Amino acid sequence: MAAKQQSIGNSELFVNQPVSYCSKCTSSIDQNHQSNIRFNNRLYHTNCFTCGICHKNLSDSTNSNFTIHNNEPICAQCKQANAKICYACQKPILIGGLITFDTNVYHDDCFRCSQCQKLLTYETTLNKHNSKPCCAACYDKKFAPQCSQCLKPIS
Repeated sequence: MAAKQQSIGNSELFVNQPVSYCSKCTSSIDQNHQSNIRFNNRLYHTNCFTCGICHKNLSDSTNSNFTIHNNEPICAQCKQANAKICYACQKPILIGGLITFDTNVYHDDCFRCSQCQKLLTYETTLNKHNSKPCCAACYDKKFAPQCSQCLKPIS
């Protein structure tokens, strides 16, 4: 907390008033002035509230569609351009969960068995065949080596 000096006549008065700083430029922000933005518990001057990638100003009402990435605000266009691509549907992963399997990424709803299309999001045992996810039942039935004595899959 910094002391703010106010002059009254010939005397000086020091008032303890919190001083806030812009998260972008680190300069102080006048608390009495309305031209600041609070986003993700951080304070910005309106002219400092820019996309962390393309630096487009986000305080303008036409750019109100933004999100956070690496602790910085980013515009919708940069989010789409920098999104990971789902291995199954080949669409950008913009919202929701992201699952990584064998170096590929998937939407939550796209992470399915390549044989029976069963959703694998909550499966505890996963296998792969040709770098694609495969549920335990399909893998055992179609791809697992079988015991020569009992003909059951060897896991």
